[in-house]
Amino acid sequence: MERQSPLLMAKHKRVSKQGFTLVELLMVLCVVSVCMLILTQSPKTLTSLPMEIDKLKSVLLKAQREALLSKQVQHVQIEETFIVTADKRYQLPNGVNCGYHDIFFNERGNVNQARTITCSYKQDVKQLIVHLGSGNIYAK
Repeated sequence: MERQSPLLMAKHKRVSKQGFTLVELLMVLCVVSVCMLILTQSPKTLTSLPMEIDKLKSVLLKAQREALLSKQVQHVQIEETFIVTADKRYQLPNGVNCGYHDIFFNERGNVNQARTITCSYKQDVKQLIVHLGSGNIYAK
C-alpha cells in the first residue's frame, strides 16, 4: 500500500470535516418533508368530490338492492348536505352540495323517474345519472 504524504492527509481530513455528508443531508430532507406533509394536510383538504359521488352511488345501490330483496319500495332523499334512507341519515362534508332529490326504487329495483344529480364542492362539479327503467347508476 502506498503511503500518503502528511500534507495530503491533513488536507483530506480538513475537507472531510467541512459540510454535511450526503446521508445527513438526505435525513434532514426526509424529516422536513414529513413535517411539511403533516402540516399541510387538514380534514378539509381530504374531501374530494369523486369520493363523495362514490359514497352517494353506494347508498343508492344499497337502496336498490334492498328494494329487490325485500320486494318493497325504497326511498332515498337527498337534501343538499344530507342523504336520508329508510334506516340511516348520512351527512355530506362541509361544502359538498347535491341539491334536493327524491328517488324511489320499486320492487324490481327500477327508479320512478330518471335523475341527474349534480353535486358540487368548491369549483368542482360532478354528476350522478340514474337511468329510468333499468335503474343503472353512472358517475360522470
